[in-house]
Amino acid sequence: MKRKLRNILLAILLLGIIFVGGVYYGSQESEPEINGQLIEQQLVEAQDLVTMTYNYSNASAFENQKDFNGFKLPFTNKSFILAYDGKIDAGIDMTQVTVSIDELTQEIVIDLPEPEIFNHEINSASVEVFDESESVFNQIQVEDYANFFEQQKDEVKTEALERGLLTEAQTKSEEAVGDIVALFPQISEEYTISYQ
Repeated sequence: MKRKLRNILLAILLLGIIFVGGVYYGSQESEPEINGQLIEQQLVEAQDLVTMTYNYSNASAFENQKDFNGFKLPFTNKSFILAYDGKIDAGIDMTQVTVSIDELTQEIVIDLPEPEIFNHEINSASVEVFDESESVFNQIQVEDYANFFEQQKDEVKTEALERGLLTEAQTKSEEAVGDIVALFPQISEEYTISYQ
C-alpha cells in the first residue's frame, strides 16, 4: 500500500514538473526569424511615409485686361494681390519597398522607390486679399482665384524641387526606414543596413 501511494505521489510530482516546464517554455516568446518578407511586411504597414514637409508663405499678384485684336481695351482691367500659406508633403510609397538579406555578409539591402509629392495644399484660412479691383466690363470670377492658385502651386512646387525637396525626402526616408527596421532587436546586433 505504501509502495502504491509512493508511486502515485511520484507520478503526480513528475506530471507537475512536466506541466511547470511546459508553461515556462511556452511563455518564452521565440524571436521571429529575420527574412526580407517579414521586414517588408513591417514597412508596408507604414503605407505612404511622409518624411519631408515644405511649409511656405507667399504673396503674388493677378492682373487681367481684355483685349481686341492685340490691343488692350481701356476700363477692362481687373487685379488682386493675395497672400497665403501652403505646404507640400513628400516621401515614399512603402508598398514599393523591397528587402533582401545576404546572410553571408550579414547585410540587409533595402531598395527604396523614388520619393514623390503626396500632397500640396494651400491653407484657405490663411488667404488674405489685398488691393482688389475690377471693372464693370471685366469682373473678378471664382475661376480667377481657382486658376491663380493652381498656377501658384505649380510655381511653388517647381521652386521646392529646385531647392532639393525630394533629395531631402530621400535622406529622411532612409533614416525613417532604418528606424523601423531597427525595431527588430537582432538586426541592430547582427546586421548592417544598406540602401539602393
